[in-house]
Amino acid sequence: MGTVFVELSHDETTALITKANSAYHTEVNDLLLAAFGRAMKRCYGAKRGFIDVEGHGRELLFNDIAIGRTVGWFTSMYPALIDIPESEEPGSQIKQIKEGLRRIPNKGVGYGILKYLVPAAERSKMQFNPRARILFNYLGSFDAGEESRFFIDDKGAGNTISGRFERENEIVIEGAIIGNRLKLSLSYNTKVHCKETVDMFLGAYRDELLVVIGHCVSRETGELTPHDLTYNDLTVQELDNVLAECKISIANLKDIYPLSPLQEGMLFHSMLTGDQGNAKRLTQWRDLKVNNLTPPPTAYFMQITFGIEGEFNLAFFEACWNMLIARHDILRTVFTHKGADRPLQVVARVGIIDFRFEDIIALSDAQQQEHLAEFRNNDRKEGFNLMVKAPMRVSVFKKSERSFEVIWSYHHLLIDGWCAGILMSEFFESYGAFRHGGAPAMNPAAPYGAYIRWVEHLDRQATIDYLRDYLDGYDHPAVLPKKQGAGDSITLPSSGFRPESFVLEIGPQTVESLKRFASGNQVTVNTIIQTAWGLVLGRYSGADDVVFGATVSGRPAEVADIESMAGMFINTVPVRIRINPENTVARLVRDVQADALKSQAHHYGSLADIQAATSLKHELLDHVMVFENYPLADELIGLEQKYPLGFCITDVNVLEQTNYDLIIVVEPGRKMQVEFRYNAAVFPADMMEQVKDAFEAVISSIAGGADISIGQLRQSLMSKTEQNERDSFIKSAQEISEDF
Repeated sequence: MGTVFVELSHDETTALITKANSAYHTEVNDLLLAAFGRAMKRCYGAKRGFIDVEGHGRELLFNDIAIGRTVGWFTSMYPALIDIPESEEPGSQIKQIKEGLRRIPNKGVGYGILKYLVPAAERSKMQFNPRARILFNYLGSFDAGEESRFFIDDKGAGNTISGRFERENEIVIEGAIIGNRLKLSLSYNTKVHCKETVDMFLGAYRDELLVVIGHCVSRETGELTPHDLTYNDLTVQELDNVLAECKISIANLKDIYPLSPLQEGMLFHSMLTGDQGNAKRLTQWRDLKVNNLTPPPTAYFMQITFGIEGEFNLAFFEACWNMLIARHDILRTVFTHKGADRPLQVVARVGIIDFRFEDIIALSDAQQQEHLAEFRNNDRKEGFNLMVKAPMRVSVFKKSERSFEVIWSYHHLLIDGWCAGILMSEFFESYGAFRHGGAPAMNPAAPYGAYIRWVEHLDRQATIDYLRDYLDGYDHPAVLPKKQGAGDSITLPSSGFRPESFVLEIGPQTVESLKRFASGNQVTVNTIIQTAWGLVLGRYSGADDVVFGATVSGRPAEVADIESMAGMFINTVPVRIRINPENTVARLVRDVQADALKSQAHHYGSLADIQAATSLKHELLDHVMVFENYPLADELIGLEQKYPLGFCITDVNVLEQTNYDLIIVVEPGRKMQVEFRYNAAVFPADMMEQVKDAFEAVISSIAGGADISIGQLRQSLMSKTEQNERDSFIKSAQEISEDF
């Protein structure tokens, strides 16, 4: 064996270990191997080939095992593909090498173990790859600092390995930092290679390493590659394609990650093909035949309007929106389904609000109202292009010197109702601080990506299996009667959405009675409300087994700072209520509560996955019940009392349209409000009013405390007409029986 050496200067080594890695978020190993690949291509024209890489093996594979001070044999050895692109540009070569190394699981720890786990009888049938001709090993730094009593002797220790030892690799390249200099050695088989050839290659390797270092140091900004991202199952080219579609520069990229379960469902339902009135529900993401994500304008479109009366600073107002965007990743996010097997959200590093202002003082009051109504309608029609710009904008109209109207529009993919309250609280706290010459003192906002990473590590199949069993035997959907010709599919928005609503107010005494009933039966008031709706749905659908959707908060305590994080967390889960007329209402409520407790661990699954696992598929449910624990209108109107704004907020209105033709919104409180929001193009108004009245009757019966059977409750809910029809039927049946 012979050995040759080269080294870098002190300054060159310092540039390598302190500056060069920031260009592409690399490790020293990445740059050394990129330079090695360039040298192989330069000297021998080799663009790709396998080498063996030796590592220290002390990888952080388990969070609960610390091996920093453990003595033992940890060394790992594994094959790595050195694949140099055609381009001579060092950046693309570095990214290609880095990504190839990152795709090796656990940095090679565990490679080769199969050879020893396979039974001897089977081993002879399997092919195990021999060692590569070249072994590469970067040993890191041996400098212990200026105060160390020990140092590495430049003279070396001579032979420490027996001369009869047979190396498995023809060439061994080792690198180490000693005395603030990178020293590279190349040991070779003198019977195969001559010294001149080896010297030539090692010199070329040093030259190419300096080219790589110089390129990296010259870059003013860093560049992420796929394995720096939460979703790292992209190639370098695929990442470039995604960013081109989203019109985001690589320098402005912060992260890419999948959608949350409800985000994915919203995006899925928004993407429809076919003629208006004859839409076809897409069954796979790859079926999307659209050039950009521009869903029907009103699908999941949120429009919040409110008035401002008093002293108002427009510049502060716009600055506060940009402050929110700078704080929260989700507000700098666009959405794409191209270039990957699943839809992704792409987060930009910086962004600004789409802010619009119009002075309408010159218009009369009537003209102002007409103008604002027309703008709100056009605003909804404009919608959002989800792929190229974060789907949020703010419009301000000046009606007089002390009167303004604000229209805040955004796609529901960004945030849920709880988050809207968080953002508004931060917004007006900042406005109050700006108004008094200060700046808001807030802790850094927790990134939404932390929640997505938590969700991605859940056992999705376990959730699907549990809910498949939970819904087993539910073969006929329980639906409310619809207008004739309203449509066959129960999950597609009907052509022409005409929003209407009925509101039921439950007084304080009834609410207190419900709380006592809940406490006595060890259930929640939410469970009582869900059970009551299940009974009403059973009555109007004629079924004793019903399923509907319910929203859950989706904020797991396991994620740090989850309560102040902004994003889409809520999820829709199926609630099944099996009605036995002989059981008491209290027994049914307890059964529903027991099911709810068992289901809590499975609140983070995709509704689309759950539907696909059932016999009814997308017809599993056609409406949802929402518990709105953060009513935005109430919160906004009270903010001027909490922060020194100089103005008051008036006339808050929230417009929301989803893909469901019926949403039951429950606002808990001392007085409870239940709003039945429905599509008047699908459901007749008189029937929906009957539904509201029936729900009120069930709630009153439960609050009354009588532990009656469900059958008795049903009889008490029958209208006079229904009672007459029942009595007439029974009388006719008796007469027929007497005739026989």
